[in-house]
Amino acid sequence: MSRELTVPDHKPASVGAARVLTIGSNRAARENLRHLLELPVAPGSLVRRVDYLDAVPGRASQLAVMAASAGLESRGYDSVFTERAPVDLVDQYDAVVFTPDNAATIADGFRMLLAKPVVAYLLLGMPDGLLFGVAAIGGVGDEPNRHKPTAFFDAVQRVTARSRARDFWGENAPSQYRTMEPAYRQVFGRHLQDNLSRILAGLEPESYPMEITRDGRSMNPMVVHDSGGGWAEPRQLAEMAINEVGVLPGRSFVIAEIGPQGLRFHIAQLRKIDRELSVQGTVRFDPDAFEQAIREAERKALSARNRVITTD
Repeated sequence: MSRELTVPDHKPASVGAARVLTIGSNRAARENLRHLLELPVAPGSLVRRVDYLDAVPGRASQLAVMAASAGLESRGYDSVFTERAPVDLVDQYDAVVFTPDNAATIADGFRMLLAKPVVAYLLLGMPDGLLFGVAAIGGVGDEPNRHKPTAFFDAVQRVTARSRARDFWGENAPSQYRTMEPAYRQVFGRHLQDNLSRILAGLEPESYPMEITRDGRSMNPMVVHDSGGGWAEPRQLAEMAINEVGVLPGRSFVIAEIGPQGLRFHIAQLRKIDRELSVQGTVRFDPDAFEQAIREAERKALSARNRVITTD
């Protein structure tokens, strides 16, 4: 059982005193540092210190040097974030940002750090070559809403292939990943800018608890649904999700469905012109179309035989 790392009487950070710990110090953390520096970080601003923790020796310290040279207080720790993470290390920070290369670390963070604001980012390389970028936010003491992102990242980990960074960015990786990377980093950076200062000040975040980008241009709300008893009918899922996500007409949203043997995504939209709910471009299913849609969704579902790769 994972234990919870809790801090009694958590209070919003005061101006000029916020300390942020970033788990992971590779590509995503470097890009996020650039966006952090676009926030007001001079003396008297909200963020004062950004430290880094990474399992690769020296990588966290290297990024800490970059942060310090830009005017932030910073230190690097060579360590792995697990349920045995030192409580006294985590407790000294006002927020934790996760940018690891695996979903399991993020799931542990949402499960364990109930007394800390948590922000997390992960890229998913889909079996068909699509690139998904997921962002998640967890509030202080928000245990009921922590369950869904935890379940989602646990599910992603179960269908993740063993891979290395070169599988994502190397010469044998899909070329579109390298082309699209700057746009996805920019979307993640804007998300961090929009939300970090707010959660440090004890305010509601600007974004939905979970969001996903499929094009590197915009984020869409994402709802997680557990279909452990068997895959659900996509339109029925969308009908349930629309009440939870509360999107405006014309905006798309995504349903991440955790099934008995994997994970699949449904793209839905509340159309602006007629307020009809559209799922994958289909408003209603006749019996033949319904069966075809189910077969197609099952083919695209992430599973033990159809795995995703992840990176920071």
